[in-house]
Amino acid sequence: MFEEVVKTVETSNTLHIFRTQLESELKNRAIPDSQKELLQELLHKIERIGSRKDNWRIFQLKFNQVYPDFIGRITRQYPKLTQLELTIISTILFNLNSNQIASMLNISPESVRKSRYRLKKKLKLEASESLVKFVHSFQLNR
Repeated sequence: MFEEVVKTVETSNTLHIFRTQLESELKNRAIPDSQKELLQELLHKIERIGSRKDNWRIFQLKFNQVYPDFIGRITRQYPKLTQLELTIISTILFNLNSNQIASMLNISPESVRKSRYRLKKKLKLEASESLVKFVHSFQLNR
């Protein structure tokens, strides 16, 4: 399951890079119209392959299959967690790093790091305590 999630994130990253490069090329005025049309067509195909929202929905479905009661349990114990914080916690269970999480959520890695820091404070973890260990131990302690 973890491999599927990572593959989805990596595919999304690659498509995003291609899309950005194509958009940049399309702004180049020196490209002939016939090539611009081909690039535009390719860009539309990439957009149809999958959006980040689709990848996020796939992640949520897989997460709920693997950890069906996790979100309910953690929100009962920590009712003030935001949707973003629950999302960060969910991705931690799949051992995704900050860059992978950022890519999946379409935010910067720095935003992920700040969110993780705020999450640790909200969960009342000491600076020396690992958020990853906390999340995994919470899952194990049903």
